[in-house]
Amino acid sequence: MSDRTPGAAAPVEDDGSVRALTLHQPGRHNALDPTGRQELLTALRDASRDERCRAVVPTGAGGSFCAGGDIRSMTPVPEESAARTEVVTGIVRAVVRGPEPVLVAV
Repeated sequence: MSDRTPGAAAPVEDDGSVRALTLHQPGRHNALDPTGRQELLTALRDASRDERCRAVVPTGAGGSFCAGGDIRSMTPVPEESAARTEVVTGIVRAVVRGPEPVLVAV
């Protein structure tokens, strides 16, 4: 098992051809702030480019999978809302269109 950690919000761990992406904000029930969203998107895109990766398993630390977006980090500023939406859309596209199945461990 190798440990590839892009950041504190979404550690990445490979076990053979299976890549685990752990949302790691347990004190916030793994709610995704801007850093967490971007790290998750980057990790999903990295997995899709890695020919050794055959499946992705997102999971959450501390007993919760993901509470969704961290509303404390959201602002009503239109430019920031548009950027947030763009990253979330990228995550959904990476899950739906990626070459490997994404199996969520809740």
